[in-house]
Amino acid sequence: MSVGRDLSIGYHDHSGDTVSLYLEESFTFRVLGAESAVVAWSPRLKFGAMFSNFAETTSIRLNGVLPEREAAAKRRSAPPATESERPKSSNRTGRNR
Repeated sequence: MSVGRDLSIGYHDHSGDTVSLYLEESFTFRVLGAESAVVAWSPRLKFGAMFSNFAETTSIRLNGVLPEREAAAKRRSAPPATESERPKSSNRTGRNR
């Protein structure tokens, strides 16, 4: 599957003292086979950063999500659990009942 996302800003019109611009976001995809399909998606923001205290520097990776959209996407994409896939409860010794 090919996926593409585009964010565009452009000129719309102008008057004597104002300029009107537009902002447009698009999301496109192309399914390569009949078995491929997008069931659910959620926007995410991923970026890296660095912290420094002048003695050492540490890099971090940050992921941002919209919790309600992420949860909705997970609900739509998760297959229903069958009896054999459900977790089994265990007693204190760790053996399955």
